[in-house]
Amino acid sequence: IQSLMKLDPITREQLLSGNWDVRPEGGLFKREWLKLTDALPKHMPLCRYWDKAATEGGGDWTAGALVGIDRGQVYVLDIKRTQSRPAGVEALILQTAQMDGPEVMIRMEQEPGSAGVDVIDHYARQVLVGYNFKGIKSTGSKVSRAAALSTAAEQGNLFILHSHFTGALMDELVLFPTEGAHDDQVDAVAGGYNALALRPNSGFRAAGRKMESKT
Repeated sequence: IQSLMKLDPITREQLLSGNWDVRPEGGLFKREWLKLTDALPKHMPLCRYWDKAATEGGGDWTAGALVGIDRGQVYVLDIKRTQSRPAGVEALILQTAQMDGPEVMIRMEQEPGSAGVDVIDHYARQVLVGYNFKGIKSTGSKVSRAAALSTAAEQGNLFILHSHFTGALMDELVLFPTEGAHDDQVDAVAGGYNALALRPNSGFRAAGRKMESKT
């Protein structure tokens, strides 16, 4: 037993308790906190938040999460992901904005330094003209930026639309931040939530976008 207590929690639970169904978790999100839904509020403010990566065919993903808030409850409506060249990423972001509509605010993580400023300026002047678009400077760790979303989940206020992206997002959430190979979806969802909940002067119209319940 003393030797087993020195092992990682997953292996220890398997060998000590015989629980071979245990799955690794990163600690910030628990699977039982995550709620699936097939219905959405008809009116709520929405944000599409992009966490960009420029790797083609491997490594990190570019992810864009569509997040809404209604009476303190957080909804994840859609995830777009790609491992493309910058031109492919740009095309996806523009096409997604066109599908979402101009009433959905768009935010993007702004990397440190002049290169990050140039990327945001390019998107504002050349790609997303006419959309409610801003760059958000990345401050603090990924864990600190996801803390508010974790609290909402623990309180039973995080809902994920039952769709093609659901399983991959839930797996990434429960493995974040220590066990998963990727965290792009978590970064995007947390960024969208923070943009809506913690930045009241973002300029987004409170009326939001009309959403129909999925049948």
